[in-house]
Amino acid sequence: MAASILLHGYYFGTDDHLGILPMYRALFEPGTYEADWYIQAEREMNVRLYYIMFLRAASIPLGLPGASFVWYVVFGAILYGGLYRLAAAFLRDSRLALLAAFIAVLSPLALLLGHSKLVNQQLIPSLPAYALSVWALVAALRDRPLQAGVLLGFAALAQGLVGLLAGVLVAATFLVEHRQRFSARWKSWALGGALAAVVASPNILLVLSARPLQEMAAATFEDFSIYARLRIPWHVLPGTWPLAAWASGALMLAFVMRALVGQGLIRRKAFRALVVLLLLGFACATVCVELMPITAVAKLQLFRGMVLFRVLFVIALLFCLHRRYAGDSRILPIVLAVAAAGCMQDTLWLGTGPVLLSATFVGGRRAGRIIGLSAAAALVVAMTAQFGEHRHEIMVLALMSCILWAVLYFAWNPIELTVPAWTPAAATLGLVVGFAGVIPLRSGPMATTRIADRLWRQCNKSMPDDRPRNAAQRAAQWAGRNLPRDAVVLVAPHLKDFRYRSARAVVVDFKAVPFTTAGLREWRNRLYDVCGAEPDVKITGAGYSDLAPFFLGQSGADLARTAERYDAEYLAVERDMTGPWELIHQENAVRLYRRDGERSIPSFVASVPDLDEP
Repeated sequence: MAASILLHGYYFGTDDHLGILPMYRALFEPGTYEADWYIQAEREMNVRLYYIMFLRAASIPLGLPGASFVWYVVFGAILYGGLYRLAAAFLRDSRLALLAAFIAVLSPLALLLGHSKLVNQQLIPSLPAYALSVWALVAALRDRPLQAGVLLGFAALAQGLVGLLAGVLVAATFLVEHRQRFSARWKSWALGGALAAVVASPNILLVLSARPLQEMAAATFEDFSIYARLRIPWHVLPGTWPLAAWASGALMLAFVMRALVGQGLIRRKAFRALVVLLLLGFACATVCVELMPITAVAKLQLFRGMVLFRVLFVIALLFCLHRRYAGDSRILPIVLAVAAAGCMQDTLWLGTGPVLLSATFVGGRRAGRIIGLSAAAALVVAMTAQFGEHRHEIMVLALMSCILWAVLYFAWNPIELTVPAWTPAAATLGLVVGFAGVIPLRSGPMATTRIADRLWRQCNKSMPDDRPRNAAQRAAQWAGRNLPRDAVVLVAPHLKDFRYRSARAVVVDFKAVPFTTAGLREWRNRLYDVCGAEPDVKITGAGYSDLAPFFLGQSGADLARTAERYDAEYLAVERDMTGPWELIHQENAVRLYRRDGERSIPSFVASVPDLDEP
């Protein structure tokens, strides 16, 4: 987890937290958000309720930011242990299993179809759900139905969709791996399923009591369009995903199919069953979303299974490379280190993946060495091409790759102390010196970029606190201290964390969306009103940024009419505003206005430098 935080960072109070933390405040800070429509809609069906209650209990001794960070690390460690056990169940070499878990945890999965991640940069419900689901799969492989049932129940309690998907995979694993024991063990299996239902029953009852199933049955194509095309197209619409993501998926599938050919993979039937089930789910999601739009299927987000498919791919990748280079202990560590680094970044994988795949089809020791070294050269070229745009990430990856190479070399060559054996150690020592900041990465009077500087900045951004880090967050914090508690604020769509930071009601934002169909329609209507009209724009993973120009292009009078419609007395925006608005506070480009004739509060205008935005 330390390597994951160094490479990708850890954030609190932003992005995916913005649908959780306001509800946390509303539940445990009486009088907060009483005028906020989103919070009131969430009270009808809050599927995160028990996760929020867990956060509340954990925050008592540590505070919410501290508890969030500690449990992020704890669940990450649980996930890593589960991934190691899962990989060890299919691989004969424990060293490969350790490496598989390392790659799966660190891989950002940015090109992954469905755009879901195994480990996010913050503690959200999917992390404990995936961690427990992986251990449930391990229990299924070991024929421990009661243990699997309890783990699945808690996974579903944390994140229902992940728990449901894992339940199908666990059931299939029991049936395929232990079907010869069915007549003797079916009662234990049934009891395990009953335990899962009992543990997850609070969430099940919550969902049933809110009548969402009836809403799903009555959902129209309009509801499908709101959810799939406006809210989260990057999760559910295969037609919107880039060609690079499909190429990455094809390479992953090729390695998985390659692993299933030949001998050596332990529990091949269970591995094949998991792969087939996941592929059927992806096919169903594609047909029922792109060809025959069905809202209920879209809301299942079946492409979340790509997260677990990625784990199977990593196992297959290492199995194929080890099977190909098992007789060459000098080139094998290089190939494994290249494979690990390639899985960490999009372009690196698309550059090294085809070369590594070709190695599995070519025989001969000499040819294998040439291809292995070619993969290393492709990795260096891809890193060089990406250095300008992703300097920090490439620096950390280069350091990690060399350290990993050294570790893998001595793992497969534990006794050799020849001169070539010290080569990876020397390379690692050189990068450690650079890590300490002794070697500048470029020359010139303005050259302050060193590896240590970059890593320190990343660690500084990843501190588990709740301090405001940019002008928008400071403006929201000021609003929380100075605006009336029942104030309603009209905010620009891209000021996504204003609701949480200010503890004040907002008209609408892009991140916080209710789970009910009626709430989804209300969110769409408010979003269109705030933007001035239905935005003709392709929504990407940063949907709030896509909508920002529509909001900022309106006049002060237009925004005043929208504010009056939703009883908003204040406006937060990143531009000068004319019309019936009075400036009451400013943080750099972010301005807070009061609508003329509304309640008077003390005015204060300030501007201070931004910190690094998380």
